[in-house]
Amino acid sequence: MSQLTFEEAQVIATALIPRLAQEAAAYRDLAQLLATPQGARGFFVVFLTSTDSIADQPPTPLIQVLAQAPDPVPELLVKNLVMSTAMILHHEQTGQAAQAEGSQQVARRSQLLIQQLPACQSIIKLMYEALTAQTGPYHAFLNRWGYTLLQRQAQIQALRPLIIEGV
Repeated sequence: MSQLTFEEAQVIATALIPRLAQEAAAYRDLAQLLATPQGARGFFVVFLTSTDSIADQPPTPLIQVLAQAPDPVPELLVKNLVMSTAMILHHEQTGQAAQAEGSQQVARRSQLLIQQLPACQSIIKLMYEALTAQTGPYHAFLNRWGYTLLQRQAQIQALRPLIIEGV
């Protein structure tokens, strides 16, 4: 899977997600998919937007696989939260209710996973620093997307309750 493309990863994730509720072997396949950056990206694009209820109530084995997954899993989750939070406002401002609801779903699911994965803490803190002090490794990421002040304030509000002091 090391030469997997983002598009191939999405196809694999689409077939894999329904299996997670039924087969223990699916978690081994998920671990392999998450072992590559493109695999992780493809999985989260499909999982966070899925109609499958497993994304709203992730089982313990799923959390365990995510917790053991290499980078960039924590970073992808935090970026998904930040990006979807900004898109909620964009879609609401442009009258796109269905898209706003989809972004809310991605944000909610991202938050749910982040809360269960301590490895996300360092990324949350760095992203929060980029939003509040305009410094750090995620400052350029945020600037590249051109988020408005209102979007950045919403992103700060989404991250703040996820910060665990001392971690």
